[in-house]
Amino acid sequence: MKLNVDLLKLNVDLLKLNVGLLRLDVDLLRLDVDLLRLDVDLLRLNVDLLRLDVDLLRLNVDLVRLDVDLLRLNVDLLKLNFKIYTSNPMPLRYITYMRNSLKPLKFFSPIPTTNSLR
Repeated sequence: MKLNVDLLKLNVDLLKLNVGLLRLDVDLLRLDVDLLRLDVDLLRLNVDLLRLDVDLLRLNVDLVRLDVDLLRLNVDLLKLNFKIYTSNPMPLRYITYMRNSLKPLKFFSPIPTTNSLR
């Protein structure tokens, strides 16, 4: 009889332990659900960031195209500038003079000072 009582007490203790483990399982499942929700939120954020990356890449492509257009315009302007300078002999002489002397040309006389006016 005493053995039966001891076995019943042990069975009750095991049932209490089982209930505690089931409660722990429920808490862990709730935590898993919360983590899955967080994963979903992070995946949505990742998708938004990827969309932003695509938009930025498109903008970058547009800027590169604009840069290429500006470079072409710059080349055209340089060609035009070269044609203007080569068609007029004076600028060519000026360029040659500047290249040979490395001194600026003086187009104007110096400003008179009080000493030079006496």
